[in-house]
Amino acid sequence: MTLRGMSLQAKFTLLLASLAAAVLLALGTAWWALGVTYREVREPVRTSSRALAVLVKLEQVVDELRGLADPGDAFSTSPRTTAAGSVDSPPPTALSREAYLARRRLIDARFDELVAETSWSEYAGRSPIRNLRVKFDTLRQTADAHFDGPPAPAGDASPPLSLISNQLFDIHELLKRIEGRIVTDIRDLTDSSADLRTRLIIVLALALLLVLLTGALATALVRRWVVHPVGLLRAAAARIAAGDFEHRVPIAPNAPADEMTALSAEVNHMAGMVKQLQSERIEQERLAAVGEMVRRLAHNLRNPLAGIRGLAELTRSDVSNLGEPAADVRENQTRIITTVDRFESWLADLLRVTRPSVVEPTPHDVGPWLTGLVAAHRPFAQSLAVQLFLDLDSGPERATFDPRHLEHAVSAILSNAIQAAKQNESARNRAAVRVTSQVRKPADSPQVWELRIADSGAGVPQNLRGSVFKPYFTTKQDGNGIGLAIALQAVRGHGGDIRIEDTPGGLEAFGTPDSGAQPHHATGAVFVIRLPLAISEAGEDQSLANIGQQGASLGSDSGHRR
Repeated sequence: MTLRGMSLQAKFTLLLASLAAAVLLALGTAWWALGVTYREVREPVRTSSRALAVLVKLEQVVDELRGLADPGDAFSTSPRTTAAGSVDSPPPTALSREAYLARRRLIDARFDELVAETSWSEYAGRSPIRNLRVKFDTLRQTADAHFDGPPAPAGDASPPLSLISNQLFDIHELLKRIEGRIVTDIRDLTDSSADLRTRLIIVLALALLLVLLTGALATALVRRWVVHPVGLLRAAAARIAAGDFEHRVPIAPNAPADEMTALSAEVNHMAGMVKQLQSERIEQERLAAVGEMVRRLAHNLRNPLAGIRGLAELTRSDVSNLGEPAADVRENQTRIITTVDRFESWLADLLRVTRPSVVEPTPHDVGPWLTGLVAAHRPFAQSLAVQLFLDLDSGPERATFDPRHLEHAVSAILSNAIQAAKQNESARNRAAVRVTSQVRKPADSPQVWELRIADSGAGVPQNLRGSVFKPYFTTKQDGNGIGLAIALQAVRGHGGDIRIEDTPGGLEAFGTPDSGAQPHHATGAVFVIRLPLAISEAGEDQSLANIGQQGASLGSDSGHRR
């Protein structure tokens, strides 16, 4: 799953995990820096210092032995403090077995302490301690031979003591060299500590920079994922609360599919629904006012009409016995009565229009119904010199629909098409309208019955296609904007819908091979009515359609106005 497809909760979980990883990395780096400092600086200095202290003590013991073996050397004979804290007795003036053994035990203790406290490989390699061990072993052998061998003749010099003194001098020099090497290593380590400190500071700075970059990224992502969308939602809520129901929360085409995007889409849907409900409420109030006005008008007209009809009947009855001279009077009175009756039927139809009506689809033959409907419009088309074609080859034989309501819808669209084709007629574009019935199978949907009414007119602009079906919207000077609104409501009452397409150019759009129509380049509109072939339930409330569904019987052109 990509970051764009993740939910907001998953994004914040990933973000918190990144922050935690950055912080842990910084803490681990700091801990590692402390360890490196301890390992590379403090511990070597501590070890070297302790080793140097042991070497100094060892050197003091060696110097005492040298003074005893060769009194001519000027070495200190002050009391020495043992490892146990006791004070050694003053050294004898000459090397005796007891004095040698005591110093040798002290040397062994110091040497063991030196080995225990020191890692020689860190500062001097293993050769110095090995050489020191060899020299101590040689010294021990020489002293043992001196004290355990036969006594020297009287008056002879004591070569073993001189040899012991020389061996002690060699040990003393070796200890000095080891001390010098340790001091040099400590000095070098001190000099390199500055470079080590610089490198550790760089590592810690990089770790801190990583934490800062992660924090900056987290801040930017929070602003992008939360702060900015919430700001847009607040602005949209304020606009909608102020009554601007056309306002929408901007959603980028590549916006992530998270909770904020879903919430923005829901707010936009809510604004659309509020706008639709408001429009429907206004329309209901307007329809209620129109219905009330129609009922009052019909009530006020019926009384005088009843008086006129009664007077006409009375007059015709009075002159019925006058014979031939009163024939014209009787004929005129009959015409008055017939006209009043027709006007009364019109008022009855007008009152029926204001009452709720329900679409009642039933199975019917499509061919005869649609042929008769088109035939009823042929005189109107011929009067405007508009060619009218009908294609039933691909249509269904039977369908479930309400012939009376669907006839009003098709008539409104067909009348508009004939007028639009006439208005766009020219030498290159002959006026023509074609009605096509066909069965279509949309993807993942059942079969539908499709009625296509194509004209060679100027077409419907894209910016008006969403408005032509609104009640009382019209672009004609003599129109009332009811026809297409009635058509849409009637089609939706059947569970269908209407959409507008562009007319493809060429003769095939309207003519047939034997129609005799001349080729032309049409740019008109195609009104596509899609209906289910079978409807299980009646459509929704037809209060709007009720106003115009009897328009044809009233003789008005409300069904012919786009």
